Amino acid sequence: ILNRFFETKKIRTIKAFDVERMLRTLQQEGRSASGLAQCRGMMYQIMNKAEANDLILKNPVRYAEKMRHTGQKAEKEAFSAEEVTALMSTLPKDKIGLSIRLMLATGMRMQEILALEPRNIEPDGSAINVEQAVKMVRGTVAIGSPKSRDSFRRIPVPKSLRYCAVALRDTKDK
Repeated sequence: ILNRFFETKKIRTIKAFDVERMLRTLQQEGRSASGLAQCRGMMYQIMNKAEANDLILKNPVRYAEKMRHTGQKAEKEAFSAEEVTALMSTLPKDKIGLSIRLMLATGMRMQEILALEPRNIEPDGSAINVEQAVKMVRGTVAIGSPKSRDSFRRIPVPKSLRYCAVALRDTKDK
């Protein structure tokens, strides 16, 4: 990508507005916000190294405005009320079915439900305390902190589904 925009420019002639122009063009071409951030980050590292090696006086990416995502957020898909009702009645009564029911009713993430321990579930199943989540660490599955600081929370469980929380808490399997 960088070559496409800066093929004819010498590295010391690249300015902050050149970086901004490149990012705007990529944004107009439909690149995602995370893709733009990754591209800017990669360019920042390249220019930082060039600055450290005295190839340029200052890193132009440092002075370029970060691209804010201006388009509308893509609408997230969600189950309809009818689909949730159908799922709740047809899911198996095993750990997977119980887990999916709880996720549908509470909004828990899969990584959070996979990291649940009996101590996280109230004895009567009325609430679940999210204190950890499953994540990948250097290619290995590990239990660690939830996704964000706000992910630590106490989630009430609807009365009609408390049996799911109790059954998961009392299972002999991990």
